[in-house]
Amino acid sequence: MPCNRLLSILATSVAIVPLLYTASFAQDTEQDVEEVVVFGSRIVADDGVTSGIPIREFPQSVQVIDDELIAAQQARSLDEVLVNTPSATTGSGAFAIFPSFQYRLRGFAAEVFRDGQRQRFAVDAGIGALANIDQVQVLKGGSAANLGPGASAGSLGGIVNLVTKAPEPEFAANATLTGAFGAEQSYGGSIDVTGPTGLADGLNFRLVGDFERLDTFIDTFEVARQSVHASLSYAPGGRFRARFTGEFFDRDQQNELPLPINAIADGTIEVETFLGEPALPDAETQSLILTGRAEYDLAENWTSAAQLRFTTFDTSGTSAQFRGLDPVDPTFAQRRVRQFDEDDEEFSALFTIDGLFSTGPLTHALRAGFEYSRSLGFFDDAIGDLAPINIFEPSYGAVPGPLNPSFTGFFQEFDIVGIYIQDQIGLSERLKLLLGGRYDDVTEFSEFDFGLLADTQLNAFSPRAGVTYEATDWLTLFAGYTEGFEPQFIDANADGEAFDPLTSRQFEGGIKIALGSALTATASVFDIVRENGVVTDFNDPDGARIAVGEQESSGLEFELGWRPTPEWRLVLGYAYIDAEVTEDAPELLGNALPNIADHSASLFSEYTVPSGPLAGLSLNAQGRYVGERAGDLENTFVLPDYFTIDLGAAYSWDELVLRVSVENVTDERFFTFARQGGVFAGAPTLARVSLSTRF
Repeated sequence: MPCNRLLSILATSVAIVPLLYTASFAQDTEQDVEEVVVFGSRIVADDGVTSGIPIREFPQSVQVIDDELIAAQQARSLDEVLVNTPSATTGSGAFAIFPSFQYRLRGFAAEVFRDGQRQRFAVDAGIGALANIDQVQVLKGGSAANLGPGASAGSLGGIVNLVTKAPEPEFAANATLTGAFGAEQSYGGSIDVTGPTGLADGLNFRLVGDFERLDTFIDTFEVARQSVHASLSYAPGGRFRARFTGEFFDRDQQNELPLPINAIADGTIEVETFLGEPALPDAETQSLILTGRAEYDLAENWTSAAQLRFTTFDTSGTSAQFRGLDPVDPTFAQRRVRQFDEDDEEFSALFTIDGLFSTGPLTHALRAGFEYSRSLGFFDDAIGDLAPINIFEPSYGAVPGPLNPSFTGFFQEFDIVGIYIQDQIGLSERLKLLLGGRYDDVTEFSEFDFGLLADTQLNAFSPRAGVTYEATDWLTLFAGYTEGFEPQFIDANADGEAFDPLTSRQFEGGIKIALGSALTATASVFDIVRENGVVTDFNDPDGARIAVGEQESSGLEFELGWRPTPEWRLVLGYAYIDAEVTEDAPELLGNALPNIADHSASLFSEYTVPSGPLAGLSLNAQGRYVGERAGDLENTFVLPDYFTIDLGAAYSWDELVLRVSVENVTDERFFTFARQGGVFAGAPTLARVSLSTRF
């Protein structure tokens, strides 16, 4: 069955290739080749991840997912949006308290940005807040040369950039009601209003709010979230433009616990099983993001910009934790209880200058920038005993034992000062060379109540180089080299010294196709090496940590967004990833990296009836295949492959749109991720419905 699943998807991919070839010559090649089409239907704005360079001319893979596709798929979280990215791994899903730590691209950690600037942990409070997202840009591979080091979840694998909706000069309003039933029960809604303020020419506003109340497929596990987004933009028609945005996120939920590993083979362990304690206080998470951006045209072809951001992230709660099966009676899971309180603040400033100029026959698109950020974190943790629970017939009501401080009075300050420059040099009309580099000075200071823990500083230079060649008006060849790095200040060796930062280097080459509004495609091969990985010394009885690891991820990736006709849309993705340990302790050498599938693929198709009595009706289907994955770094168990199918329909009349979808229509039992010595299950069959209106 696994082979049949994979072959069916690959066969679809192969069948499309000759159609692409035919379609490429059926298009008008005199179109404006500066357009870059997203996997929906609108033109991409830069917004930071490519540093002002059109995606077609950027020598690295970048995928863009727009709000039209997000709405058609009725995605309710960033995890579900990234289903369209074949090399993305999203972890245990939207129910994790800290989902951002689990994001992977091409086998390595990815970090979430917002409007081209890192947002630290704020995504963990607003993972389901998509009403204010215009598009999601996925930059694959290390990007420290222009976006800086990974400061939280890490960015060695790439960047996921959330582009928020901007105020518009014409009045528009949209309201949506949503619901779900079946394996999950939920209701929610959103409202989006934009237009001129009437106070001054060029002064426009946007106000977006949304909420959701979700009774998940996991027994007794509920989520309540809401968010508000307000923005003002000012563009009076001269050299100056500005925008200010304030966003607030609130999320309450329990901590999701994994199931024991034997749930993979033992179908009598229900995927709905909750091994925590429903009576424990929810984790309450709130985040505030204030962003101000100003742009000023210094002269013809020269623009300066400044973007300032202040972010807060506060979370606290008491949760159960899974500690493996009881060795004496494996029908019971061992547990403990954790009480936590975390408060974070970050201020960051980003300044850039962009210019176009020539030196003899060469053209230059130059960007120079300066970034400063300071993050402050305060942490208190306490651990207590919690009685085991029967994994087949859970009985709740256990009272936690006395709590003992385990990580209390901890303070961390994290500072980054970065300077970078990037130049896209036009060697000819079709051949362009990209050279760039960034120098970072990173400082970390941390202490407990009882005294200093660390005061460490490091410097790093991250280069970038790449070349693009426009072979035709619609076909571009590209090759690039990028580096990334991530500090490892928290971990320390046996002498208490901080480890050298994690570093990565990526080589990538491929082709990009852009045929106006009809087709975009990227096919690439890549090789990423991550160094200075930290592992446990198996020869040390005290389990000392040592930095000897090297891990490599290589493979190929293909993405396609195609409209064979104006009524029919296809979105296709496939990735092959070979990710393994290449240098480490002998016990791990050659092991596959956990949770990374060799093969993964997705296909989304939607058709809209253009005329007749069924005009306005759209039908869509999405299939996703994820191959087998190692469950841990020691490769002691395997997560089985799975294939899911979603079906949907929408009907539009006047200003109303009704959408209905059924997810996992075959009720596939599958597991998405392994962590904490256990596995996380995907949702059984459920239905979603939404009704939206414009006024």
